Amino acid sequence: MSDTWTMAQKTAVTPVLPTRRIPMAGPLNLRDLGGYPTSCGELVRWRRALRSDSLASMTAEDAERLGTELGVRTVIDLRTSAEIELNGSVPPGPFAYHHLPIIDETGNLDPVFFPGVALHDLYWWLLGRAGARFADVLEVLAASAEPGVFFCAAGKDRTGLVAALLLGTLGVADEDIALDYSLTAEVMPGILERARTWSADSGPALSFPPQVYGAEADTMLQVLRELRREHGSVLGYVLDAGLDMRSVEELRGLLLE
Repeated sequence: MSDTWTMAQKTAVTPVLPTRRIPMAGPLNLRDLGGYPTSCGELVRWRRALRSDSLASMTAEDAERLGTELGVRTVIDLRTSAEIELNGSVPPGPFAYHHLPIIDETGNLDPVFFPGVALHDLYWWLLGRAGARFADVLEVLAASAEPGVFFCAAGKDRTGLVAALLLGTLGVADEDIALDYSLTAEVMPGILERARTWSADSGPALSFPPQVYGAEADTMLQVLRELRREHGSVLGYVLDAGLDMRSVEELRGLLLE
């Protein structure tokens, strides 16, 4: 058998993996959580769990693509009611919409706007304050037989923590979780410019503290180290937060291959 034929065979069976970043006209940070390996030798399934910045920016064509091409049926909005009122809700589509705000509705500001506090400290504050809310999000994902997406305003902080907890529960390594978190840095300039535009339409222009721009892998690694120190593992945290093992097994069955 010729070398040319052998090479042709190898080329023919090479799988074409989906792209992690999914371009849309509106959302700038829609990404797939698939493809990451786990400690048990499995992989997170592609096109089953997505993360994003605000889906309120979707065009009608974006919504059609999300529901038809990507097959999304579960949409989880992590924003507060005040954010939804200011910036809009999700356009119509074949979605089951779940509003599960991570930040207490009595609060007026996202904690990332607290001046002078390191980002990993803010994340640790959120994990300590909103454990039951994070567990609720994972429970909805566990009950979703079809693809789902969760999102906040920028798809970095609240969304980043949900993604970290989901991937950690599935057994993905801390380094891959931190890498996934850091991918938001590529689109933060565009997201912040959009936020300024929204602000200009409703009042004085926003001025962002330095930590809002950050999406460094080491930030998430610090959070995961603290989480493991306090709860033993990511799984330990989500169980302590109220998620049951049945939901954990459902997540693993749905999202691993």
